[in-house]
Amino acid sequence: MENNFFRREAMSEATSPDELDQIIKVTNRRSNLLVLGLSVFVIASLLWGFYGSVPVTIKGSGIIMPGGGVHYVISQHQGVVRSILVESGHYIRMGEPIGNIEITDEDGNSRMVQIKASINGRVSEVRSLPGDFVYSDERIISVVAASEDQDTLEAILFVPIEQGKSLEPGLAVHIQPTNVNKEEYGFIKGVVKQVSSYPVSRQRMLALLGTEALVSRFSDGKVVLEVEVELILSDLTVSGYQWSTPNGPPFNIYEGTLCNADFIIETKKPIHLVIPRLCLISQ
Repeated sequence: MENNFFRREAMSEATSPDELDQIIKVTNRRSNLLVLGLSVFVIASLLWGFYGSVPVTIKGSGIIMPGGGVHYVISQHQGVVRSILVESGHYIRMGEPIGNIEITDEDGNSRMVQIKASINGRVSEVRSLPGDFVYSDERIISVVAASEDQDTLEAILFVPIEQGKSLEPGLAVHIQPTNVNKEEYGFIKGVVKQVSSYPVSRQRMLALLGTEALVSRFSDGKVVLEVEVELILSDLTVSGYQWSTPNGPPFNIYEGTLCNADFIIETKKPIHLVIPRLCLISQ
Protein backbone atom coordinates (compact mmCIF):
# COMPACT_ATOMS: atom_id res chain seq x y z
CA MET A 1 0.00 0.00 0.00
CA GLU A 2 2.78 2.38 0.94
CA ASN A 3 4.65 1.64 -2.32
CA ASN A 4 1.52 2.33 -4.39
CA PHE A 5 1.07 5.60 -2.58
CA PHE A 6 4.58 6.83 -3.45
CA ARG A 7 4.20 5.64 -7.07
CA ARG A 8 0.97 7.64 -7.47
CA GLU A 9 2.67 10.63 -5.86
CA ALA A 10 5.58 10.48 -8.32
CA MET A 11 3.26 10.17 -11.31
CA SER A 12 1.25 13.10 -10.07
CA GLU A 13 4.38 15.27 -9.87
CA ALA A 14 5.58 14.15 -13.29
CA THR A 15 2.30 15.11 -14.90
CA SER A 16 1.94 18.43 -13.18
CA PRO A 17 1.32 21.45 -15.47
CA ASP A 18 4.79 22.94 -14.79
CA GLU A 19 6.56 19.68 -15.65
CA LEU A 20 4.56 19.20 -18.85
CA ASP A 21 5.25 22.77 -19.92
CA GLN A 22 9.01 22.21 -19.51
CA ILE A 23 8.88 19.00 -21.59
CA ILE A 24 6.95 20.76 -24.35
CA LYS A 25 9.52 23.61 -24.44
CA VAL A 26 12.44 21.16 -24.79
CA THR A 27 10.61 19.24 -27.52
CA ASN A 28 9.77 22.43 -29.41
CA ARG A 29 13.40 23.62 -29.20
CA ARG A 30 14.69 20.35 -30.67
CA SER A 31 12.04 20.40 -33.39
CA ASN A 32 12.96 23.97 -34.30
CA LEU A 33 16.65 23.08 -34.54
CA LEU A 34 15.83 20.09 -36.75
CA VAL A 35 13.62 22.19 -39.04
CA LEU A 36 16.29 24.91 -39.21
CA GLY A 37 18.99 22.37 -40.09
CA LEU A 38 16.85 20.79 -42.81
CA SER A 39 15.98 24.22 -44.20
CA VAL A 40 19.65 25.24 -44.41
CA PHE A 41 20.48 21.94 -46.14
CA VAL A 42 17.67 22.31 -48.69
CA ILE A 43 18.55 25.94 -49.45
CA ALA A 44 22.26 25.11 -49.81
CA SER A 45 21.43 22.18 -52.10
CA LEU A 46 19.21 24.34 -54.29
CA LEU A 47 21.82 27.09 -54.53
CA TRP A 48 24.50 24.55 -55.46
CA GLY A 49 22.13 22.89 -57.93
CA PHE A 50 21.44 26.13 -59.80
CA TYR A 51 24.72 28.01 -59.38
CA GLY A 52 27.33 25.26 -58.87
CA SER A 53 29.13 23.38 -61.63
CA VAL A 54 30.00 19.75 -62.31
CA PRO A 55 32.59 18.78 -64.95
CA VAL A 56 31.53 16.45 -67.77
CA THR A 57 34.49 14.23 -68.58
CA ILE A 58 35.80 11.72 -71.11
CA LYS A 59 38.27 9.14 -69.86
CA GLY A 60 41.50 8.03 -71.47
CA SER A 61 44.69 6.23 -70.57
CA GLY A 62 48.26 6.22 -71.76
CA ILE A 63 51.85 6.90 -70.85
CA ILE A 64 54.00 9.86 -69.85
CA MET A 65 56.77 10.41 -72.38
CA PRO A 66 59.48 12.95 -73.24
CA GLY A 67 58.11 16.12 -74.76
CA GLY A 68 60.01 15.75 -78.02
CA GLY A 69 58.70 12.27 -78.70
CA VAL A 70 60.70 9.08 -79.19
CA HIS A 71 62.64 8.50 -82.41
CA TYR A 72 64.94 5.71 -83.54
CA VAL A 73 68.36 5.41 -85.14
CA ILE A 74 67.80 2.78 -87.83
CA SER A 75 70.40 0.40 -89.26
CA GLN A 76 70.90 1.04 -92.96
CA HIS A 77 72.64 -2.30 -93.47
CA GLN A 78 72.49 -5.94 -92.46
CA GLY A 79 75.45 -7.02 -90.37
CA VAL A 80 77.04 -7.44 -86.95
CA VAL A 81 77.23 -4.58 -84.47
CA ARG A 82 80.89 -4.13 -83.54
CA SER A 83 80.69 -1.06 -81.31
CA ILE A 84 78.21 1.31 -79.68
CA LEU A 85 79.73 4.64 -78.66
CA VAL A 86 76.88 6.05 -76.55
CA GLU A 87 74.95 5.10 -73.43
CA SER A 88 71.47 5.83 -72.13
CA GLY A 89 71.27 9.48 -71.06
CA HIS A 90 73.91 10.77 -73.49
CA TYR A 91 73.01 13.77 -75.65
CA ILE A 92 73.75 13.25 -79.35
CA ARG A 93 73.69 15.54 -82.38
CA MET A 94 72.53 14.80 -85.89
CA GLY A 95 75.32 13.22 -87.94
CA GLU A 96 77.37 12.23 -84.89
CA PRO A 97 78.91 8.69 -85.09
CA ILE A 98 77.31 6.48 -82.46
CA GLY A 99 78.53 3.01 -83.46
CA ASN A 100 79.87 0.67 -86.12
CA ILE A 101 78.43 -2.29 -88.04
CA GLU A 102 80.48 -4.89 -89.88
CA ILE A 103 78.82 -5.81 -93.16
CA THR A 104 79.75 -8.50 -95.68
CA ASP A 105 79.17 -8.14 -99.42
CA GLU A 106 78.22 -10.87 -101.90
CA ASP A 107 81.89 -11.71 -102.50
CA GLY A 108 82.51 -12.30 -98.80
CA ASN A 109 84.44 -9.10 -98.28
CA SER A 110 83.86 -7.37 -94.93
CA ARG A 111 83.96 -3.67 -94.13
CA MET A 112 82.98 -1.37 -91.27
CA VAL A 113 80.11 1.10 -91.65
CA GLN A 114 79.42 3.92 -89.20
CA ILE A 115 76.05 4.32 -87.52
CA LYS A 116 75.21 8.04 -87.34
CA ALA A 117 72.60 9.93 -85.33
CA SER A 118 69.65 11.01 -87.44
CA ILE A 119 68.31 13.58 -84.94
CA ASN A 120 69.38 15.81 -82.05
CA GLY A 121 68.31 14.35 -78.74
CA ARG A 122 69.01 12.28 -75.68
CA VAL A 123 69.59 8.51 -75.84
CA SER A 124 66.76 6.79 -73.97
CA GLU A 125 67.59 3.17 -74.80
CA VAL A 126 70.38 1.21 -76.48
CA ARG A 127 68.52 -1.59 -78.23
CA SER A 128 71.44 -3.40 -79.91
CA LEU A 129 74.78 -4.30 -78.33
CA PRO A 130 78.19 -5.25 -79.77
CA GLY A 131 77.99 -8.76 -81.21
CA ASP A 132 74.29 -8.51 -82.10
CA PHE A 133 73.27 -9.31 -85.68
CA VAL A 134 70.94 -6.66 -87.07
CA TYR A 135 68.88 -6.43 -90.23
CA SER A 136 68.38 -3.45 -92.48
CA ASP A 137 65.80 -1.00 -91.00
CA GLU A 138 66.21 -2.49 -87.52
CA ARG A 139 66.15 -0.07 -84.58
CA ILE A 140 69.57 0.37 -82.98
CA ILE A 141 69.01 3.19 -80.49
CA SER A 142 65.97 5.05 -79.12
CA VAL A 143 66.37 8.83 -78.97
CA VAL A 144 64.21 11.49 -77.33
CA ALA A 145 64.15 14.54 -79.60
CA ALA A 146 65.24 17.53 -77.49
CA SER A 147 67.76 20.28 -77.07
CA GLU A 148 70.46 19.79 -74.45
CA ASP A 149 68.62 21.87 -71.83
CA GLN A 150 65.12 20.56 -72.60
CA ASP A 151 63.81 17.81 -70.37
CA THR A 152 60.02 18.22 -70.26
CA LEU A 153 57.44 15.45 -70.34
CA GLU A 154 54.06 15.09 -72.00
CA ALA A 155 51.25 12.56 -71.84
CA ILE A 156 50.37 10.44 -74.85
CA LEU A 157 46.82 9.21 -74.31
CA PHE A 158 44.46 6.90 -76.16
CA VAL A 159 40.71 7.44 -76.29
CA PRO A 160 38.01 5.37 -78.06
CA ILE A 161 37.14 7.12 -81.31
CA GLU A 162 33.47 7.57 -80.33
CA GLN A 163 34.47 9.82 -77.41
CA GLY A 164 37.70 11.13 -78.89
CA LYS A 165 35.92 13.08 -81.62
CA SER A 166 34.65 15.44 -78.88
CA LEU A 167 38.21 16.43 -77.96
CA GLU A 168 40.01 19.47 -79.30
CA PRO A 169 43.19 21.43 -78.54
CA GLY A 170 42.97 23.65 -75.48
CA LEU A 171 40.74 21.40 -73.37
CA ALA A 172 41.78 20.96 -69.73
CA VAL A 173 42.96 17.48 -68.72
CA HIS A 174 43.49 15.89 -65.31
CA ILE A 175 46.42 13.46 -65.53
CA GLN A 176 46.62 10.77 -62.86
CA PRO A 177 49.93 8.84 -62.79
CA THR A 178 49.23 5.29 -61.63
CA ASN A 179 52.06 5.42 -59.08
CA VAL A 180 50.62 8.47 -57.28
CA ASN A 181 47.92 8.40 -54.59
CA LYS A 182 45.21 10.68 -55.99
CA GLU A 183 43.48 11.19 -52.64
CA GLU A 184 46.72 12.44 -51.10
CA TYR A 185 48.49 14.28 -53.92
CA GLY A 186 45.81 14.95 -56.54
CA PHE A 187 46.46 15.04 -60.29
CA ILE A 188 48.69 16.85 -62.79
CA LYS A 189 47.01 19.64 -64.72
CA GLY A 190 47.37 19.45 -68.47
CA VAL A 191 46.06 20.87 -71.74
CA VAL A 192 45.22 19.03 -74.96
CA LYS A 193 47.90 19.88 -77.50
CA GLN A 194 46.89 17.73 -80.46
CA VAL A 195 44.29 15.09 -81.39
CA SER A 196 44.90 12.66 -84.24
CA SER A 197 42.50 13.12 -87.14
CA TYR A 198 42.36 9.40 -87.86
CA PRO A 199 42.47 6.23 -85.75
CA VAL A 200 45.97 5.40 -84.60
CA SER A 201 47.40 2.22 -86.12
CA ARG A 202 48.70 -0.69 -84.10
CA GLN A 203 52.13 -0.14 -85.68
CA ARG A 204 52.15 3.47 -84.50
CA MET A 205 51.16 2.43 -80.98
CA LEU A 206 53.88 -0.21 -80.95
CA ALA A 207 56.46 2.36 -82.07
CA LEU A 208 55.40 4.68 -79.24
CA LEU A 209 54.92 2.13 -76.47
CA GLY A 210 57.51 -0.48 -77.36
CA THR A 211 55.56 -3.58 -76.28
CA GLU A 212 52.52 -5.49 -77.50
CA ALA A 213 51.28 -5.74 -73.91
CA LEU A 214 50.90 -1.96 -73.62
CA VAL A 215 49.34 -1.73 -77.09
CA SER A 216 46.69 -4.28 -76.06
CA ARG A 217 46.16 -2.55 -72.71
CA PHE A 218 45.50 0.89 -74.17
CA SER A 219 43.55 -0.17 -77.25
CA ASP A 220 41.50 -2.81 -75.42
CA GLY A 221 40.29 -4.16 -78.76
CA LYS A 222 38.81 -0.78 -79.73
CA VAL A 223 39.56 1.78 -82.42
CA VAL A 224 41.34 4.65 -80.65
CA LEU A 225 42.60 8.16 -81.29
CA GLU A 226 45.97 9.41 -80.09
CA VAL A 227 45.89 12.55 -77.94
CA GLU A 228 48.98 14.56 -77.08
CA VAL A 229 48.70 16.47 -73.79
CA GLU A 230 51.04 19.18 -72.54
CA LEU A 231 51.74 19.02 -68.80
CA ILE A 232 51.60 22.45 -67.14
CA LEU A 233 54.93 23.39 -65.56
CA SER A 234 55.44 24.76 -62.04
CA ASP A 235 58.47 25.93 -60.06
CA LEU A 236 56.68 25.22 -56.78
CA THR A 237 56.62 21.40 -56.86
CA VAL A 238 59.28 18.71 -56.63
CA SER A 239 58.19 17.17 -59.94
CA GLY A 240 58.22 20.50 -61.77
CA TYR A 241 54.58 20.19 -62.82
CA GLN A 242 51.37 21.82 -61.59
CA TRP A 243 49.19 19.60 -59.39
CA SER A 244 45.66 20.00 -58.07
CA THR A 245 47.18 20.04 -54.56
CA PRO A 246 49.65 22.77 -53.52
CA ASN A 247 52.79 20.62 -53.56
CA GLY A 248 51.99 17.36 -55.35
CA PRO A 249 54.00 14.23 -54.46
CA PRO A 250 57.48 14.55 -52.88
CA PHE A 251 59.15 12.80 -55.83
CA ASN A 252 59.75 13.21 -59.56
CA ILE A 253 57.62 11.84 -62.39
CA TYR A 254 59.62 9.96 -65.02
CA GLU A 255 59.09 8.95 -68.63
CA GLY A 256 57.42 5.58 -68.99
CA THR A 257 54.97 6.21 -66.14
CA LEU A 258 51.49 4.89 -66.97
CA CYS A 259 48.58 7.23 -66.36
CA ASN A 260 44.84 7.70 -66.57
CA ALA A 261 43.15 10.92 -67.64
CA ASP A 262 39.92 12.88 -67.41
CA PHE A 263 39.28 15.31 -70.29
CA ILE A 264 37.01 18.17 -69.19
CA ILE A 265 34.77 18.69 -72.23
CA GLU A 266 32.23 20.96 -70.49
CA THR A 267 30.72 21.93 -67.15
CA LYS A 268 27.05 21.67 -66.24
CA LYS A 269 24.84 22.90 -63.44
CA PRO A 270 24.08 20.01 -61.06
CA ILE A 271 20.32 20.56 -61.46
CA HIS A 272 20.65 19.79 -65.19
CA LEU A 273 22.15 16.41 -64.37
CA VAL A 274 19.31 15.63 -61.97
CA ILE A 275 16.55 16.97 -64.25
CA PRO A 276 17.95 16.92 -67.83
CA ARG A 277 14.82 18.53 -69.31
CA LEU A 278 15.63 21.77 -67.47
CA CYS A 279 18.79 21.97 -69.55
CA LEU A 280 16.70 22.22 -72.74
CA ILE A 281 14.34 24.78 -71.21
CA SER A 282 17.19 27.06 -70.10
CA GLN A 283 18.87 27.02 -73.52
